Amino acid sequence: MLVDHGQLMQELFRQLALRRFGESSRLNLAEPVPVRTFVRGALDCREVGWAPEDGDKDHLACKVEEMLKDKADMLKEYFNIRLTANGMLLALPDLLPGYTPDAAVLPIFLLRLATEVDWEDEAACFSGVAHELGILFSELPGASADDVADAAPILANQIFPALKAYLAPPRRLGDAGAVVQVAALEELYKVFERC
Repeated sequence: MLVDHGQLMQELFRQLALRRFGESSRLNLAEPVPVRTFVRGALDCREVGWAPEDGDKDHLACKVEEMLKDKADMLKEYFNIRLTANGMLLALPDLLPGYTPDAAVLPIFLLRLATEVDWEDEAACFSGVAHELGILFSELPGASADDVADAAPILANQIFPALKAYLAPPRRLGDAGAVVQVAALEELYKVFERC
């Protein structure tokens, strides 16, 4: 079997966020994160796709900060995402004890939390926040995209055991190519019987 651990991790952490809805422990950040500054930095990333017609980056960062501060009580109560009244991110949910996501993706997480979640519909909102947490936590800490070897200990000791223990894989993961069967043992036996 071949597996896309990124897709599986994203689904695992999405499910953990929903499973621990309103009950997750807190993962305190080493230092408070200034939401506006981080979002402004995210808008400079090419992958975000900001265009001049989207508006002034500083103004957008301010709007994102205000929107997240407005939702701070709900984020704290249900997901243990803690934001201060002056726009500092203090904590995230501790979805897998002993595992911390890559802090380098926090700026994009904060931007997506404000822009990709449907804040008008309650069920869609909770699902959207869990989805964004899944994306955040699926980024392995300290592992560059070019060097998967850096991620090997984290995958072997934390992620794969958690996948085995907690993931209820939906069919869409197989349809999306996250899990691909390369060979079936029964079929290999048939091939070798002919030899």
